[in-house]
Amino acid sequence: MRQDEAAVTSRAFTSRVVPLSRHAKRRARDSKATAKRARAEASLSAALDAVARLDTLLEHAPVGFAVVDTDYRFVQVNRPMADITGLPVDEHLGRAVSEVVPQLWEAVRADWKRVLDTGTPGVDREISGLTVAKPGHERHFLASYTRLASPDGDPLGLGAVLVDITERKRAEQTATVLAGASELFTSTLDLDTMLDQAVRLAIPEFADSCHLYLLTPTGSGRRVAMADVDRSLEPLLLDADSRYPLDVGGNLPTARALRERRSQLIERVTDAMRVSIARDEEHLRVLRRHGVSSAITTPLIARDQALGVLVLMYTGASGRRYRRDDVPLAEELARRFSQAIEGARLAREAERARSRLDLLARVGEVVTVDLDSSARLQRLTEVFVPGFADLSAVHVARADGALLLAHLATADGRLPQRLERVEDWPPLPPDGPAPASKALRTGEPVLLTEVPELLIDSIRTGKERDAGRSLGFTSMLCVPLVRPAGVFGTLTFAYTDSGRRYSPADVPLAEEIARRVGSVLEATRRFEQEQATAEVLQRSLMPERLPQLPDVDLAARYLPGTEELKVGGDWYDVLALPDHRVVLAIGDVVGHGVRAASAMGRIRSALELCALDGMSTGAALTRLNRYSWARDDAEMATLLLVAYDPRTARMTMASAGHPPPLVQRPGRAPEYLDGGGGAPLGAIAEPLYPETEADLPAGSRLLLYTDGLVERRGEPLDDGLRRLANAVRRGPEKLDELADQILAELLGDRGPEDDVALLVVRALASADTLALRCAARPSALGSMRDRLRDWLAAVGAGPTESEELILAVNEAAANAIEHAYGLEDAVFTVEGRLLDNAIIMSVCDEGIWRDRPTSPDRGRGLAIMRSFADEVEVDHDESGTKIELRRRLRREPEE
Repeated sequence: MRQDEAAVTSRAFTSRVVPLSRHAKRRARDSKATAKRARAEASLSAALDAVARLDTLLEHAPVGFAVVDTDYRFVQVNRPMADITGLPVDEHLGRAVSEVVPQLWEAVRADWKRVLDTGTPGVDREISGLTVAKPGHERHFLASYTRLASPDGDPLGLGAVLVDITERKRAEQTATVLAGASELFTSTLDLDTMLDQAVRLAIPEFADSCHLYLLTPTGSGRRVAMADVDRSLEPLLLDADSRYPLDVGGNLPTARALRERRSQLIERVTDAMRVSIARDEEHLRVLRRHGVSSAITTPLIARDQALGVLVLMYTGASGRRYRRDDVPLAEELARRFSQAIEGARLAREAERARSRLDLLARVGEVVTVDLDSSARLQRLTEVFVPGFADLSAVHVARADGALLLAHLATADGRLPQRLERVEDWPPLPPDGPAPASKALRTGEPVLLTEVPELLIDSIRTGKERDAGRSLGFTSMLCVPLVRPAGVFGTLTFAYTDSGRRYSPADVPLAEEIARRVGSVLEATRRFEQEQATAEVLQRSLMPERLPQLPDVDLAARYLPGTEELKVGGDWYDVLALPDHRVVLAIGDVVGHGVRAASAMGRIRSALELCALDGMSTGAALTRLNRYSWARDDAEMATLLLVAYDPRTARMTMASAGHPPPLVQRPGRAPEYLDGGGGAPLGAIAEPLYPETEADLPAGSRLLLYTDGLVERRGEPLDDGLRRLANAVRRGPEKLDELADQILAELLGDRGPEDDVALLVVRALASADTLALRCAARPSALGSMRDRLRDWLAAVGAGPTESEELILAVNEAAANAIEHAYGLEDAVFTVEGRLLDNAIIMSVCDEGIWRDRPTSPDRGRGLAIMRSFADEVEVDHDESGTKIELRRRLRREPEE
């Protein structure tokens, strides 16, 4: 120790023992003063000698030592401690620890207070912080503290010992970071997830912010992963990166690291550097807010090819700086990043090769399963991504040669919403520069290993140009779709930002795909033409609409089994006979397509002839079977016939192998009608078709259906019949709503496995009431008069009363047809009831009343009605017209 420093140290300790010698002099007045003074002087001499030896020891100690008083001000420090703090020894004495080493003070403050308060030493405490000795470089220490006290036990201060363990901690941090990298890069995570986690490995031990850039096939850089110790800054940094992409051709450290293939260390980043880097004021604002203070930029190299660059940064969050000896750790991290990225790319290429082998198989599955051309093309575009394309599209040529976008699919859903509706895309001109137009003109594949920006800008149609700019096309391959008549469209495959490119090796695969797709689409076109023909045939053979009958209410539904089987053999029919009976029929011809539809049409025509001949249900089935058996091309069919007589409220039925009808009478549970069973039509030569009779009172509901409604593969038929009965029991009163609910409950969203036909009937006849629904046509008036005459006789009206009332109601009905509807296709209702020996008749329509010019032959309807009724009321508004007639019965014999 130098003499001047020793003198300072001695004075510091002497100042604490002087009061003791004064006290000794005061006590020297007694007889023992001399002896005590001698002992005190000896003690002082020993203390000074001990201090001198301690100063010598501390001066040469390998650790930092300091003594502080109870106000945490330095009383003594040795040179190693001064080397730690970065100030001379003299500049410590009397100064607060928080002033000399503020970061270390924050690390020890709570511990020191506890030691002073309790006297319990603190041993081997790890602390870290920045010091003046090495600005920007975080240092790590192993610290121990003990309380210093007077002989009376009063605390005088603290003694602190610091051992520098920075290098050891750096080695531990390096091992921790590299171990984490090894564990992460050997995991089974996908590359994107792995890199997102990898950039956080170095935070916060080795970086405050970590960014990873990869090169695209065109040589530009894009950030694929980033992390910051302040996560609230990450959205701001990502947005800035999208607006200010990495410039790999400039003079920034990232560009130099890629160009020179060696790490770039920027120990101190100044604001002047930020100003030179910023591209505008907004960019400068982001750079200043990020506050990078130091950085290391390291290239990613694999197989002698530059993959990208790793950027490690310290910011104002920690205030640290990188040193030259930090570069090896950064390069080791970059090396492991490169290995992981290259391994993932190789694995991706191998998977890509395997996926291409499967691609043709999947294309074959699509083109052979779905027979709808539109659905097939859409599915095909989805099959190609992401294995063979980031985007795929199908264009179809119009008659003038222009290409219309038919279907489009992208791998990652990045297509802007304004570009999603393909029908809104304008057509590509056949003579335009677009690759699809060129493929259509030449009939040859068009390969663009790289897509120049000038090509995108030269496409005149705004949608195509916008898509090219927003998606960033990097490579494209277009092949023509060919059929015997010539090229009819194109298939376009494109890569965007996946880092892949098409090569000549991809052309044969694309051509084979187009060849298979073209031939299948030609077959699909022919099939759809056949389907359209069959559908037209079926629509012409099925009832165009249900008849409006006065005695029954009707509802019907038909559903095809699948998209492939749009035309089937299920059918229904309703025939009104001259004797007021109603024949209900429902059948199922075996098979599908034109053949089944034709067979169904023949059976319907033959049935109508049988019914008009007045044949019973059993006799009609016998004749139909004889007709089917005699034809060589006849198809087997099931058929259920029901003849309902509203005058007796009874029905007669016969069945040719068809499921039984379901009836629900008023106030009773639904039940199936047994009996009337026979062989299907065309099954045997001479079957028996017995007839079964049953009551069908007013308000009853009758259901006729085909087996597709109740049968399910792998379960008993009784389960389906039970479901149908439960659906009817819970169903609404309106027949249309009931039919819809039955289909919803029994078929659900999946649709039927087989064709389904359903016919729902409600009987309307009643003893005291009459309810008729009649077509608004003059031909319906005769049947209405017959039904009204029968009902009036049943409720006790005399012959004269009946004829007069019939004439009055006929006039009201004629007015409904003429005034309310004219020639429109609509209905009117006729209701009658017997109340207190009076007949009340109502004729209602839903049309709009139109006054007619009066003439000598017109306008007599109301006069006739008033002549034959006691009261006549006419009420008409926008909702329709109601005419009500009331006449009291005389109940007297008539001539």
